[in-house]
Amino acid sequence: MTVLNLPREVKFRKEWTMVLGVIPGPTELKGNINTFLKPIVDDFLLLWNGMPIGPNGNIVKAALLGVSADMPALRKVSQFLGHKADLGCSRCTFKAEREHDTTGASGKMSYLTLKMAPIRMKDDVLVQAEQYQKASSKVQAKSIQKKNGFRYSELLRTGTGGGKGAAGGGGTSSGGGAALLLAMVVGLALVGAAVGLALAGAALLMMVGLALAGAALLLVVGLALAGAALLVVVGLALAGAALLLVVGLALAGAALLLVVGLALAGAALLLVVGLALAGAALLLVVGLALAGQRCCWW
Repeated sequence: MTVLNLPREVKFRKEWTMVLGVIPGPTELKGNINTFLKPIVDDFLLLWNGMPIGPNGNIVKAALLGVSADMPALRKVSQFLGHKADLGCSRCTFKAEREHDTTGASGKMSYLTLKMAPIRMKDDVLVQAEQYQKASSKVQAKSIQKKNGFRYSELLRTGTGGGKGAAGGGGTSSGGGAALLLAMVVGLALVGAAVGLALAGAALLMMVGLALAGAALLLVVGLALAGAALLVVVGLALAGAALLLVVGLALAGAALLLVVGLALAGAALLLVVGLALAGAALLLVVGLALAGQRCCWW
């Protein structure tokens, strides 16, 4: 048995598991397992009602929440019949089809069906358990179990007395075992709580450390992004300045070329005017010279 109050990662370890009983071998039990379950259920009923523990007399309660085992063991503990029975399912009331003229575990059986059988309900199982418990003989009890596919399990008992009839047994057990069991349960629960708190503290410290590391990482990333943005801005500014310089130089060059062109055009114009004036003067001189000669000829 294990205590479910313990953390999940430790409650199924060997050191936190309590052995409530051992069924001797070397072969499988052929009798009624209720003989072994009865003292355990007696102690659980005492724990269910609550028992004082500790110097302050605090009332502590415990309950059996579930049984975990393979299918044959579950059938044996819960007292459902095995897979070779006519009603071999613990979940529904489907009745298997047997080979002709076979009974019990002999012969072939078929569970193939296209219909959904009715599901076993809790109230029906309790009624069937009461019928088996009140059987007046073993023959009647066997007939009831064959009809219902179920016997009676001590795990269904809610009172302090034992079952009577073919399936039950009488008598009660002392509370010494229950007190010891309760002490073990409470001790394991306290240890589990301490382990849980330690794990929670470690997890909290880890979360705080991760949060601080995350904040530092975000700060570093933010600074890196800010630096990159600054470099981009500076780069853009330098690129803009270079562009302005290039444009300025281009404009200055264009202005210089315009001035030079204008100067050259002016010089060419002056040259043309000078040449024109020189040509006009030459023509005048030639004209005067010709006029003088003509005058002499006369």
